[in-house]
Amino acid sequence: MMSSSWFHRFDPTSTIFDPANSIYDPHNDLYEILEADPTCSNAELRKKYLRKSRSYHPDKNNSTESTARMQYLNNVWEMLRHHRAVYDRNRIAHQQRRHSHPRRAFSTRRASSRDIAELLRQMEEESRQRTQEWEREMTQWEQQNNERSAQIQEMFDRFERERRMRLQERQVREAERQTREHERQLRQQERAARRFSSTERQER
Repeated sequence: MMSSSWFHRFDPTSTIFDPANSIYDPHNDLYEILEADPTCSNAELRKKYLRKSRSYHPDKNNSTESTARMQYLNNVWEMLRHHRAVYDRNRIAHQQRRHSHPRRAFSTRRASSRDIAELLRQMEEESRQRTQEWEREMTQWEQQNNERSAQIQEMFDRFERERRMRLQERQVREAERQTREHERQLRQQERAARRFSSTERQER
C-alpha cells in the first residue's frame, strides 16, 4: 500500500497519458496511483478508484489540495477506463526497454535506492560474466599453448633422434672405412712380405 503522501510523488498538472502519441510516463504510473495490480479486472480497478476517491470527494473535504487530488484521480480513472489497452501496451514496452537497456533507462528517470541496487547488481553480473568469459578464453589459450608446446617438443625430440641416428650411421660408415683401410694395409704388408721372402730364396 502507498502512503497518504502519494499525491506529492506525482505532478497533478502533468499529462497523465497521451494515447495519440503513445507517451508513457514512468513517474506517473496510473496503477501505482490507484494502488491497483496491473493485472486486475476492470471491476476491481473501479473499486480501487472509488475507495481512493472517497477521501478526497468535495462532500467530505473542500480543501484546494483535496479538490486537486480528486480531479487527478478522476483523470487517472477516465484514462484507464477508455484507454487501458493502449496504456498497458506502452507500459509493458517501457518495462521491456528498461530491462534490455538498464543503464539508459536508469539515466532517464529519478533514481531510487532500489534502482541503484538493481543497477549495481546488473553491473556485478556483467562483470562476473566477463570474468568467466575471460577465464574460459585464458583456459582455451593455455590448452592451445600446451598443445603447441607438446607438438614443438615432439618435433624437437624427433629431430634429435634423427640427428643421433645420422651421427651413428656416419660413425658406423667411418668405422667400416677404417676397417677396410686397415685390411688393405694388411694385404699390402702380406704381399710385401711374400715378395721379400721370394727375393731371398732366389738370392740363395
